[in-house]
Amino acid sequence: MEYRVLNETKMTDLVKEVNDAIKEGWKPQGGLSVTKGHAPLLEQAFVWAQAMVK
Repeated sequence: MEYRVLNETKMTDLVKEVNDAIKEGWKPQGGLSVTKGHAPLLEQAFVWAQAMVK
């Protein structure tokens, strides 16, 4: 089994990346994760993540 974590700063970008991975045979593992952090140029940043297995 292979494992990877996809992450993006925009949820819509993560959705596209997850859908592309599904087309390549990957499956989401568990739920979506979101973390609120701080980025100097953005003031606030979110990181959306999804674990995938194959």
